[in-house]
Amino acid sequence: FNVAKEVRAAAHEGRTDARTDAAGPRTVMIREAEGVLDDAPAGTDAVLLLYLTNRTFLDEGGTVARLVQTAMDRRVPIALVAEQDPGRGGCPFRLCMQQTPQMLQQPPYKLFDTVAVPLYSSPEHRKVSLRHVLRSMGAAPCDAAALTRCLRICRRHILEAPIPGFIAAKRTLSTAAERWTARTESTASRSRSPSSASPRPSSV
Repeated sequence: FNVAKEVRAAAHEGRTDARTDAAGPRTVMIREAEGVLDDAPAGTDAVLLLYLTNRTFLDEGGTVARLVQTAMDRRVPIALVAEQDPGRGGCPFRLCMQQTPQMLQQPPYKLFDTVAVPLYSSPEHRKVSLRHVLRSMGAAPCDAAALTRCLRICRRHILEAPIPGFIAAKRTLSTAAERWTARTESTASRSRSPSSASPRPSSV
């Protein structure tokens, strides 16, 4: 199962890319890890996609472990993808850790300090998983700015939309305030007017 091709298809579908620069998004390319790592200088833009299944580190000769070590020595980012479908080699994550050479789990490598993205089998969940894989590779949506503007507009419309309960409460408070104001003004007016029942001066 070529997960790299799934990742590339997800990048094309979502108009995302693993790396962007001032010139714009770059194209996602798939190459054999061994050929890239042998020639890649430190700090390269390449990303090693490590597909974790029940047989990832059981290859003859330990080629996968050597490639992972080389990538980490050259500071090449590693995107971990953990298959969840048993039909495709999915297994409990603890089994992957048990099969991983101890050297890669200990300093200075500590491979599993990087969080592995679970890759689920259902089409809907697998699509989301692939997007998370792209994000772990440094991808960002090309239309993120437009999405942000859309969310701001929706939020403004929600805040400005009349809410019946809120309007009713506002009207009730307004009516009560008007009554209180009228009563206060009436009391103040009576206190300022001369009293009609003022006592007459008593005669001695």
